Amino acid sequence: MEENQTERERGLALGALLLTHLRRVSTFLYLLIVLFTIQIVARIFSLWQGISVIVNIYLYVFSFYLIFIFSTIDLKYLKTLYRDFYKKKGDYILFSVTRLAPFALIFFVTAVFTTINYYGDTFWPWRPLLELLDGRFSNIVFYSLMLLVILKMKKEPRITIPLFLFISVIYFLVYKLVYTFSPSGLSISLLKYLQISVALFFLLNEFVNLREKIAKLIVQSLILGVAVYFSLVGIFIAFHRFSDSDTYRYMRSALILLKLGYRFPLEELQNQVVKTNNPYLLSTVIYYTEENDPTIPLGADRWETYLAAGNSETSNDIARYLRPRGIGVSCEVLGLVAERESERNGEALMESESLMEYTAWNCNDDFDPLIRRYGRGNWYYRAWFIRTASMAGSTKSIPLLMGALTGTDVRLGEEAYRALVTITGIDREGRYRGRFNDIDFITAIGNYVRDLSLQDAPR
Repeated sequence: MEENQTERERGLALGALLLTHLRRVSTFLYLLIVLFTIQIVARIFSLWQGISVIVNIYLYVFSFYLIFIFSTIDLKYLKTLYRDFYKKKGDYILFSVTRLAPFALIFFVTAVFTTINYYGDTFWPWRPLLELLDGRFSNIVFYSLMLLVILKMKKEPRITIPLFLFISVIYFLVYKLVYTFSPSGLSISLLKYLQISVALFFLLNEFVNLREKIAKLIVQSLILGVAVYFSLVGIFIAFHRFSDSDTYRYMRSALILLKLGYRFPLEELQNQVVKTNNPYLLSTVIYYTEENDPTIPLGADRWETYLAAGNSETSNDIARYLRPRGIGVSCEVLGLVAERESERNGEALMESESLMEYTAWNCNDDFDPLIRRYGRGNWYYRAWFIRTASMAGSTKSIPLLMGALTGTDVRLGEEAYRALVTITGIDREGRYRGRFNDIDFITAIGNYVRDLSLQDAPR
């Protein structure tokens, strides 16, 4: 009798049920360990990086199969056994083993994958850790939860598979829409909170499986969601408060808090920007600064330094900030930035409309530094210059535009034609749009330049 009781206790022990079901996925788990080993070797010796893609795909296969295995557990039968043996604690223990444990394992292997994948990064291991806490790689957990809920419906595969795919796509689209139209602030905090609360509700409701307790479960999920959400926020605040101001974990935790709508790190980051020469950090700080409209305490020389050190994207962000505040910089620096970026990433330069508008405003009376670079500039610089000259209404640029108009490059000629129409006001009706190098149009531009010269001549 005592032996039977002992065997029963062993069978109901915390680890027994978990190990029994983990053995059913042991082959998948061993293969995952092998893949992790190969991934480590590939990262250390800078071998084929495609292994990371393979491991990431396999993580989904492993996670979904793990959830499938645990979804087959007969909870109704086990609840009776665990309640008899553990009394009031029975449900909590069973929930921890059969529901929390598999999701904890999924998060753990995702964390291992992310840590390995970022190995060699300048900010390893803090970068993968903070990215995980921020939820960047945790979608696999939510997809696994969706699968569990759908599997418990016990429908045919022809229903469950399309339903799972449909819900996954809807979840992805909602997530992307929120981040696209409101990438920071209260909406992101609310999204995080709802993610946590909804996940907790479905997990609890699937385990309890009693309709009369749904209202109670909703309240419990909302309360637990608050606790989990603010625990995460507290972790980021701790990283921010107890890290040196020049470390990655300080910067990244501050940016995560700003994204969640907490504004207290902004002034500290602005001061940090002043101390460092980091245009990429500045670009992010500018984004959050514009929402609150305080002024970043930088002089023109420092703005020039940031412009010179950044790329087309950061320069565009800086220009968007400087223009409405009437802050001017050297046109020589702007010409240097445009010339360099035309060689580095010409397409990005052509998309930097704020940089064009700012240069047109800032250099309206001093186009010479831009004009000097035109002769040696590549196609992207010349096109950028033409659009900028058009925005500025620069009559000094007309000789260069005439050269492009009559040259062999059709695309550059079209750019020059549009700029000349804007600057001179000639052919606004578009008669020469399709034949912009027509002699009549060229003659009209020539007459405009001559009249302009006569007006400027001393009397």
